[in-house]
Amino acid sequence: MGLRRRRYISIEGRTVTALHNELMDLGDPTRTGHEGADADEVLLASLDAARTGRMHDIVRTIQAEQDRIIRAPHQGVLVVQGGPCTGKTVVALHRAAYLLYEHRELLARRAVLIVGPNPAFLSYIGDVLSSAGETGVLLATLGELFPGVRATGTDSPAAAEVKGQAAMADVLARALRDRQTVPESALEIDHEG
Repeated sequence: MGLRRRRYISIEGRTVTALHNELMDLGDPTRTGHEGADADEVLLASLDAARTGRMHDIVRTIQAEQDRIIRAPHQGVLVVQGGPCTGKTVVALHRAAYLLYEHRELLARRAVLIVGPNPAFLSYIGDVLSSAGETGVLLATLGELFPGVRATGTDSPAAAEVKGQAAMADVLARALRDRQTVPESALEIDHEG
């Protein structure tokens, strides 16, 4: 659409504290002197600016293996899993922001899907990403993944215990393998609405 660059202006009160240009047209020979030598500069500034308090401290402690997940090549589905308080949310947020930044043209036509455990968690994720300027994200709970169907049932404690066992992963993997098929036609998901 003719957009050549996106400008980020950081201010404190009425004072401009930083200015970064993100080149949208990589073939544009015109430079303003405000483009970062490293394309990640704008992304990192944006992510860092969106953090306050505890989340800001967590950003500074991202470990090398977490950074490898965040910057892994875009190859489709990436599952971020781990025990409590291992940084899954931070990694997932940074991964989504990184993909939206690094592959903006591809993902503008598609979307990034983040599956979360409940609507409250997804609301938080959506707020953080939108405060970093990222809006091309589709958020859904497991019960909302199939279009037009909304799961509302709950399990009894006994059923939840069985479903929580490690052996259930193999049962689910076998069941999914038996049911996987290539769709006959493209399935379009309206991620704007």
